[in-house]
Amino acid sequence: MKRKTILTSAILALLAVGQGHADNSFVVKDSNTGKKQLEGKLSTVSRICFKNGKMEVRFADKTTRELAFTNSTVLYFEGEPTSVTQVVGGAEGLQVMYQGGFVSATGLTSPVHAAIYNISGQRAMSLKAWDGTPVSTDALSSGVYILKVNNKSIKFVKK
Repeated sequence: MKRKTILTSAILALLAVGQGHADNSFVVKDSNTGKKQLEGKLSTVSRICFKNGKMEVRFADKTTRELAFTNSTVLYFEGEPTSVTQVVGGAEGLQVMYQGGFVSATGLTSPVHAAIYNISGQRAMSLKAWDGTPVSTDALSSGVYILKVNNKSIKFVKK
């Protein structure tokens, strides 16, 4: 039981760090054989959980992969670290940024409703009729957050 708790804590910590880096990839492989069991963009993962010796990875498109989690299973992240990612799709030219403790956006054609969620999915801040001007995140505690604008989102890390 203790091993499961330690592994879950380690994976969640790595996931929290990795989620601030949405362009990174995650890889699950067997360290004995070197065979990759699963690989994908971190931005496509919505949840990782462990139960009954298995690791379940749920993706944003609602698909799920279940893998046996053994002593030789390794989960790691690849890619360049960045805590600012561009919102893609939807509104042409929409770019959302987190920098210096402020969230802001460019390319909004009209005020929008936006929200910031914590890693547990709870709304931490609402931005009603937001025009993209910088908003302080001082009221938020340190952690990983998701800023959702026009049904698109970015992840950022508040330190």
